[in-house]
Amino acid sequence: MTTSNRFRAFISYNHTDKSWASRIHRDLETYRLPARLVGQVTSRGVVPRRLSPIFRDRDDLPAAESLSEAVQDALGRSDSLIVICSPSGAQSRWVNEEIVTFRRLNPDGPIFTAIVAGIPMASLGADQPERECFPIALLDGHNLEDTLEPLAADFRPDGDGRRIGLIKLVAGLLGLRLDQIVQRDLQRRQRRVTAITTASLVLVLIMGAMTMFALSAQSEAEMRKAQAEDLIEFMLEDLRVKLEPVGRLDVLDAVGDKVVEYYAIQDLEDLTPDDMGRRSRAFLLLGNIDRQAGNFQRATEHFRLAYESTQRALVAVPSDPDRIFEHAQSAYWMGNPPFRAGDYQAAEPFWLEYQSLARQLVEIDAANLEWANEDAYGNLNMGTLYLRTNRLDLARNAFDQLLENQMANVDRQPNHTLAWLDIINTHQWMSGVAERLEGRDAAIASNQRQIDIFETQLADQSDNWSARFKSLAPELALSRMLLSSSAPADIEQGLSILTALTPEVDALIAHDPENLRWRISAVGQRLWLANAYLLEGNPNLARVSHLEATRLMATPNYEIREGTQYFRARSFSAIIEAKINLDLGALEHADTLLTHVFAMMDSELSRMDAPQDIGFEYALAANTLALLHERRGDHVGAREIRLRLVGKLTPLRDYFGVPAAAEFDRAVRLGQPVSLVEAE
Repeated sequence: MTTSNRFRAFISYNHTDKSWASRIHRDLETYRLPARLVGQVTSRGVVPRRLSPIFRDRDDLPAAESLSEAVQDALGRSDSLIVICSPSGAQSRWVNEEIVTFRRLNPDGPIFTAIVAGIPMASLGADQPERECFPIALLDGHNLEDTLEPLAADFRPDGDGRRIGLIKLVAGLLGLRLDQIVQRDLQRRQRRVTAITTASLVLVLIMGAMTMFALSAQSEAEMRKAQAEDLIEFMLEDLRVKLEPVGRLDVLDAVGDKVVEYYAIQDLEDLTPDDMGRRSRAFLLLGNIDRQAGNFQRATEHFRLAYESTQRALVAVPSDPDRIFEHAQSAYWMGNPPFRAGDYQAAEPFWLEYQSLARQLVEIDAANLEWANEDAYGNLNMGTLYLRTNRLDLARNAFDQLLENQMANVDRQPNHTLAWLDIINTHQWMSGVAERLEGRDAAIASNQRQIDIFETQLADQSDNWSARFKSLAPELALSRMLLSSSAPADIEQGLSILTALTPEVDALIAHDPENLRWRISAVGQRLWLANAYLLEGNPNLARVSHLEATRLMATPNYEIREGTQYFRARSFSAIIEAKINLDLGALEHADTLLTHVFAMMDSELSRMDAPQDIGFEYALAANTLALLHERRGDHVGAREIRLRLVGKLTPLRDYFGVPAAAEFDRAVRLGQPVSLVEAE
């Protein structure tokens, strides 16, 4: 129970998330509980009328000899811990130390996560580990289901949103059910919506009037300017939270128009760096509102205005690390939307600028681990962009620099396990470059290096399920490299690796059946094992493995998932089933499966931003369908299918990894003109 000398919660956050921490702190302390709940006794004590005090170190820090002493004292006097989760927070040394200290001082104290950016558990895979939002102290060596309160609050626009996220925190802190608060809160907000809407429209008019007043006398202009900017912040932050849940985006549009008008009449030359910072924050908020509403063109324009602001502020104080950091973030977000849309040419200059600014931060303070990580992110961004645009030498240089940065700082990272996992992830990117630049042997050597790191640096990780999952990737990649060969020894070795992985994959699924990232890896392991059995000439064992893969895919959460990796898994499964039927002589069933999957993939290939992503499955489907025609004696039809495959994939050939390249080259070799005897 919270007493007078204790805090109800401690908010832990990185400085880049200060605005979020401030809003959540304010919203929690000013939230008024429904009267019918006040006085109830829960597992967290008696429900109060308001949640206070909440500790946020920027506001509540008492006089002390050192920051660490004050923070440690506050953590010890806090009933709960709220962690502001974002990619920057995940990499913050101080956030992680506060989590560790809270666990030590309050072993039974609950930890709540407030997700404001990034992707939870992203570091568990190789797709976007840089977007991990959970701090490493939450991930390392802990089962999150046992570590965190299950009522996680997702403040992202595509998650719970700010209001529901707040209510989840309130419910968790007080030990209440979410539905006990939501219905009463909704009724209260509905009663207020008319008044809010009217007030916001009035505020728009007031701001317009203030804008005109600001152009009169200089002394009065400064006062009106400050008032107008206070209103801007209020409307963009507070009213947005209140109006979005009730669908009043038209009011937000009106506010946005007035904000643009307000800043349009200002002379940028007269604005201070702090003014530019406020201007940038306003336009970034507007851009995110537009993006959420689906107006990407206007969002891009607002992001451009935010970028212009941080750029001007940096010109004014070019050596200020805070201004460098702010403009680096603007540059990143200017490049992110076009990169996601596949417009790499538009994204590149902004990500190059981000990389350059991150390096400036390291030059200013080489001992700052956060700046070093920014530098690493810059190399990672450019490496992935160069890889996508097939500039493999540049990609290799970027990943080499990333690896050099990681190796230099591995001993400085608060968590060595996660640091070594990041290094292995970089090796995985480098393996992708190696197999396209140098071929199969180089890729095999790269994957073997990853396996060696697991065996030397991460040998004792039996309790770390995240590390155990990540150890699968190089083993699976190595087996795929081996199975791309027709040599019996390679097929035997690949089959041996995949067979040995079966109990580990099964243990992961048993440990966390709902983890889709683990499940799709398990599906891939079973399908490749079935493929290995087929290459060995054992369709019956292949059928067993395929049935196990089908069983793993037959869960509600998996079946409804969309995206390239799920499409590839379903397509690969259909192809493997067709190959099994082909080997067992069930030609009609194989024909039905192959005709369907080939047509489906043919259509998908023309719609994807990166069609090379399904090159292997497309080529395998075409080659298997051609083999079916040959089994029926239709050599001309088989050749036509292979020639169609070659025509479709030739422009993408340089983008292929080893398995896709092997299937493509097989189609080229077997698609040569047939003799008249064969044609007959």
